[in-house]
Amino acid sequence: MGLAVSRQAQRAASVRLTRRGRIVVRGLLTVAVLLAAVLLWLAAAARAQPARAQAASAGSPPGAVHRNLTPVVVHPGESLWSIALRAQPSADPRIVVQQIIELNALSGTGIEPGERLWVPRG
Repeated sequence: MGLAVSRQAQRAASVRLTRRGRIVVRGLLTVAVLLAAVLLWLAAAARAQPARAQAASAGSPPGAVHRNLTPVVVHPGESLWSIALRAQPSADPRIVVQQIIELNALSGTGIEPGERLWVPRG
């Protein structure tokens, strides 16, 4: 008799879903998977945003800022310092170099011949 009681206790402890319950659980799992996919997509888009900003600044700055800038093509042997001196001879070249770095989203002072940069007008 003790064995029969323990089997009844096991049956009472297990959860049995009805058809409607299974549909609800599947729906909740589907919503969770879709939510995770949307969050992953948003995270990927957020990581790609700085790359888009850098690409946009290398091509053409926004129209309002464009009025105070001049495009310059880097020649062999030139540095940001020499470009800054040529762009604004009376200004502090350290400040102009920093402006060029920020305008073009450069990661440092290294530039390549043929590269197109936006520099402040003098």
